[in-house]
Amino acid sequence: IAYLADEVGMGKTYIALGVLGLIRHLKPRARVMIIAPRENIQRKWIKELSNFVLHNWQVEDNRFKALNGKPVYTPIQCGSIQELGTFSRINDQRDPFLRMTMFSIAARQAKSRKRYRDTLRKLLPWINRGMMHSQDPFEFRDDYGRVVNALIPDLDLLIVDEAHNLKHGFGPKVSNRNRVLGLALGHRDGRRPECKWYGPRVKRVLLLSATPFEYDYADIYRQLDVLGFANAKVSRADGTDPLP
Repeated sequence: IAYLADEVGMGKTYIALGVLGLIRHLKPRARVMIIAPRENIQRKWIKELSNFVLHNWQVEDNRFKALNGKPVYTPIQCGSIQELGTFSRINDQRDPFLRMTMFSIAARQAKSRKRYRDTLRKLLPWINRGMMHSQDPFEFRDDYGRVVNALIPDLDLLIVDEAHNLKHGFGPKVSNRNRVLGLALGHRDGRRPECKWYGPRVKRVLLLSATPFEYDYADIYRQLDVLGFANAKVSRADGTDPLP
C-alpha cells in the first residue's frame, strides 16, 4: 500500500504511471486497473498515459511501451459496469480506466433493481438465480456488489485517484458508491457461503490525493477500508509512525 499525497500540480499522475510501467516491465502480464473520480479526469488519465509512454518511458521493451511508441496494453475507458464486463470478456490485455460513479446505483425502485439484475445476468449467466432478488434496497445493493466482484480480475496494482472521495468508509450506512466498490473489490465483510467466486481482488494499491484527510488520519483508514486494507498501518516513507 502506498499513498501519494503531494499538492496539486506536483506530478502525482506521472509518478503513478511510472509505478505502472515498472510493474509491467517486471511482470509483462500484470493486471492493472485505474479508478478516477469522474469522466473528465478519467479521460485525462488515458491521455497522460499515452504521453508518458511516448515521451518519458525510454525503453521500447514491448512490455509497457510498444515499438510504435504506444502502450502495449490498450487503455480502455469504462463508463459502466456493463462496459467493464464486456471489455474484460473480449480481451484481457487492456488496462481498464474506471470512474467512481460507475459504482453508484439507485436501488429503491423495483424497475431499477430489475435493470441492474438483468445487466449482470447477461454478463454472468452462471450466477445463482436467487441473487439480487431482495426488495430491500440495501440488501440488493450488497448482493449487486458481490456479483460485480465476479467481473473484477485479480489485480497486481490498483491506482485510485482523488482517493479522499472514499473518506466516509465502507459501513452499511455510507454511500452506495463506497459500498458497491468495496464489495466489488472483495471486502471481507461481503463473504457469503453461497458466493463461491467472491474474494479479494487487489494485491497492491496506490492512492493519490492532494487532500488525503480533512481532520485526522481516520479519514485515511476509512479510505483503505473501502479498498479492503482495513488492517493497514499508516507510516512515513522512512517507516516511522506519524501518529503521536
